[in-house]
Amino acid sequence: MAITSKLIAVRRTDCTTPREAFDPQHIEEIALSILDCGGLIKPITVKRAGTEEDMRYEVVDNALGFWAAVRAREMNPRKGEMVNATIAEDPKHLRQLELLNAPTTPATPAPAPAPERKRDNPFADPNDAAAIEYARRRMA
Repeated sequence: MAITSKLIAVRRTDCTTPREAFDPQHIEEIALSILDCGGLIKPITVKRAGTEEDMRYEVVDNALGFWAAVRAREMNPRKGEMVNATIAEDPKHLRQLELLNAPTTPATPAPAPAPERKRDNPFADPNDAAAIEYARRRMA
């Protein structure tokens, strides 16, 4: 199945993340931006949650954007009636979202290269076998 993007009704969309999980002032700022810009620059991602007759959606990504769209609708019901959304209909789409949103550990940085030993000082590293052999020959 293809990934579909379209405008969906805010009032026909539900979200399992509570609105209280986000700073109200931040929601307000994004809502004003939605009204000013005419939509979300980063669409919400939803999956179908109702029947064909009762078309409903459930937010699966960008809950903050959804709650800001709800607030935009409260501020201006006409301008905020619809929100741009990506509809994830295939289980593979939802799996990709899980992978993208999974916590990751930072990559382990490569070890720094060993400093190059100066040739004029064979004793630069006291554990260097070549330096020890050089010293033995000089003392003999």
